[in-house]
Amino acid sequence: MMVFHEGRLTDRRTPRSDVKAPSRKDTDPTDLPTGSPEEFHQTQALMHDLDQQFNGLRETLRQRRGRIAQLKSTLSELSTLLIPSRRRWWRRWFPK
Repeated sequence: MMVFHEGRLTDRRTPRSDVKAPSRKDTDPTDLPTGSPEEFHQTQALMHDLDQQFNGLRETLRQRRGRIAQLKSTLSELSTLLIPSRRRWWRRWFPK
């Protein structure tokens, strides 16, 4: 943040070191160090199983959202049939 101090523009940010730590975006998940090939394969299998579970959950969520949308529209239609509007029906075509 730049501010004026004693008639001069100064930078109030703390100085940072030149060594830049890699950000999460810069690290590739396949480049992570592993202890042995067996651990690597176990990790890959676990990631695959989790991916399948998340895909199943996403599909279930998508289906439920679709069903909720259907129920909302059905309830809306029923409410218009069962609960008439406060205005009389002829007021729609013959307003005052």
